[in-house]
Amino acid sequence: MNGYVRGINAPYRVFLAEVGGSDSRDLHAVIMTATFNGDLTTLRSWLDERYGPGEFTALFRSEAYAV
Repeated sequence: MNGYVRGINAPYRVFLAEVGGSDSRDLHAVIMTATFNGDLTTLRSWLDERYGPGEFTALFRSEAYAV
């Protein structure tokens, strides 16, 4: 379980804090909804409203983010 926390939970919390800021709970809810229903529309819109068009692609398709 410790490995799961280090490998999954900790990086996810950092991601939520970096991208969601004070709205990290909202971002988490949007991500979970997209995960469960397979529809990325709301997640794309959430990111675009806060960071501008194309943010989803910039975050999840960029090799620089994983560095």
